[in-house]
Amino acid sequence: MLIFSSSFCISKKIVRQYLKLYEENELELIQDERYTQKKRDLLGRFMISPAHLFAFIEETKGLPYTCFRFGKGYPMKRKRALDVNYDIKFNEFIYIKIPFFNNGVSGKIKDILQCHSNYRCLILDLRNHTGGILEECVKTSRLLLPSCEIVELRYPGKKEMYLSDESRFSFQRIFIWVNGNTVSCGEILALTLRKHLEEATVIGNNTAGKNIGQRTFDYKRKKWLFSISAFFWTVEGGNTNELRAYLKKDNPAELSFSSEDDYYRRIADLVHAEAPVGERA
Repeated sequence: MLIFSSSFCISKKIVRQYLKLYEENELELIQDERYTQKKRDLLGRFMISPAHLFAFIEETKGLPYTCFRFGKGYPMKRKRALDVNYDIKFNEFIYIKIPFFNNGVSGKIKDILQCHSNYRCLILDLRNHTGGILEECVKTSRLLLPSCEIVELRYPGKKEMYLSDESRFSFQRIFIWVNGNTVSCGEILALTLRKHLEEATVIGNNTAGKNIGQRTFDYKRKKWLFSISAFFWTVEGGNTNELRAYLKKDNPAELSFSSEDDYYRRIADLVHAEAPVGERA
């Protein structure tokens, strides 16, 4: 357990604990002579401030997602506007917007699906999805997937795999909306659903392409947050490159997705194409 000192300086004991976490977890950290010298210079200071540790991490990290944030850079609590919301569209589709995987998101989604179990089509809006808690992403995936691999995480020296079972909500069609700001857990959910469900289609532009997850150490009282790029994720060996291939397959090259109407238009085209000839308008 980490013990924290004043907000204006960090004890060398704590800095060493942070550096140990950093060295054991950062995926592409190069611990060469340059790193060793910078570490020696940091620990040689009479006092080490959060700004000193921040500068050290920025100068030595192997991946851009690794960061130490403090003070005004500390992330504020996410607004409720980023919570899950839903609607019934065209008396036919359950529409669920998932901006972020906060604690409890999967439970809210489960409640929505249970309350509207008579609907056979689902839209999952993952546009501008900014990631969040991996466990909530996995729990959400389990609501919709059959028995399969959800995602595999590759840490330095070990692997972890998350699986689903046969207990799930079934739909005739699932449409998954993404865009260039869909990141991390949003990309995992989109790929694992598209890969394992014949009824799933991904709609939109290429996503952010973040195949990396972080371990985060958050000390709220001091407003210090250390996020370390700690694992690569794959879905049965595929990552965001495979998601891009599905997007290319599911959407004609000439389509543009600059507005919400473009996404609904694509759904209408797909539904029309799948309807029996006598039922087409």
